[in-house]
Amino acid sequence: MDQVRLAENASDDNQIRKRDNLIASLRQEISILNDAIKARTQTSSSKLQITNANLALSETISQISNTMRLQDAKIRLLQNEIKEKDARIQQSPFLQLPAEIRTMIYHCALVPTRPIDLWPILTNAALFFVPVTLADIAHDLAVGEQLREVNVNLLRVSRQIYREAHDILYACNRFRFSDRGGDMIMSAWLTHLQWKSNLISNISVCYPSWASEEYVRPATECLPLFKTARLMACP
Repeated sequence: MDQVRLAENASDDNQIRKRDNLIASLRQEISILNDAIKARTQTSSSKLQITNANLALSETISQISNTMRLQDAKIRLLQNEIKEKDARIQQSPFLQLPAEIRTMIYHCALVPTRPIDLWPILTNAALFFVPVTLADIAHDLAVGEQLREVNVNLLRVSRQIYREAHDILYACNRFRFSDRGGDMIMSAWLTHLQWKSNLISNISVCYPSWASEEYVRPATECLPLFKTARLMACP
C-alpha cells in the first residue's frame, strides 16, 4: 500500500510540475503578447503624431503659398504701373526732344555755377569748440543750402531720365571738401558712391596746414584717379 501511495504521489507531483511549466510558458507568451501590444500602441501613437505633423506642415505650406501668391500679385501690379508710367513718359514731349537739348537741360538742372562743397568751412568760428554732433549738424545745414541749386528730383522722374542724367551730376560738377577733416569725409563719400565715384572728374580736398609731406603723399596718390584733383591747405 505504501508503494502504491508513493507512486500516486509521484504521479501527482509530475502533473503539478507539468502544470507549473505550462503556466510559466503561458505567462511568458502573455508577456510577449503584451510587449507586442505595447509596441503596436507606440507605433500607432507615432503614426498619429506624424500624421498631425504632416497636417500642420501642409497648413503652413498652404499659408506660405497664399502669401507668395499675394506678393506675386502685388509685384505684377507694381510692374504694370511702372510700365504704364514709362509708357506715358515715353510719350512726353520732353523725351521727344533731341538728346543734345535734353543734355543741356540736365546740365542746367544738375550743375550749379559754383563748386559743390560737401564739407564747407563753417563761418562761425565758435562752432569749432562745440560738440562734434552740433558741428556735423552745422555742416549738414551748410551743405543743404548749397544743394538747393541742384535739382536731384529730376533723377526720380523715370529710369530713362536717370540713365541719361546721373552721369552729368557726377562728371560735370566740381566737388570740394574745404573744411578740416575733409580728407576723411571725402574717403567715406567715395566709398558710399561705389562705382559712381569713377564718374567724378573734378574734386578738391583740404589737408592740415601743419601736415608733413609724408602725411600728404598717401592722399595725393589716390587723386590722379580723377581728371582734375588737387589738395588745398586748410585755413
